[in-house]
Amino acid sequence: MGRQRLPTELKALKGTLNTTREKNKPSADTALAKKSTAIFPEETKIACPKTIQSKYVRSYWKKLTAMLVAVRVLSPADLPQLEELCIILEKLREVQSLFSDIDPLEDFDTFEKTQKVFIALSNKFDQLGSKYYISPAARTKLTLDELNVIKTGQEIQKNESAISALLGGRK
Repeated sequence: MGRQRLPTELKALKGTLNTTREKNKPSADTALAKKSTAIFPEETKIACPKTIQSKYVRSYWKKLTAMLVAVRVLSPADLPQLEELCIILEKLREVQSLFSDIDPLEDFDTFEKTQKVFIALSNKFDQLGSKYYISPAARTKLTLDELNVIKTGQEIQKNESAISALLGGRK
């Protein structure tokens, strides 16, 4: 079995890139950009769906999509789930207003049913929200993942410079 081919980017960094041979091959960045699940470019404004009626939830949609586009994790495939998340938030707010109007001592059955619906909607919202970095724990995980990528990149550069120093001494 032959050895693995070096990536074009690595050859360019080392200065061993043969441009006549490599010019027709797409780079990794171009290949990723052509994928159908590509993320939205920064500063993209995503229109709020017509299914979302509440003024509060519409402003929440704008803030959430702006944040997800800024951290470069939002793709067109995510929009239906985000819409569902906002619809759940809208229903949750409606149930919350009903819930606050009910006196548990006077109408316990209605209070209990409303409470169950509220808990079910809250759980659905939390479950979907954790996918889109809404909770503080999820945002912390995103930050730690970014730091880990940076650290790995620094270690690779450090190893490459050590290897090139060793190879430079052999010539």
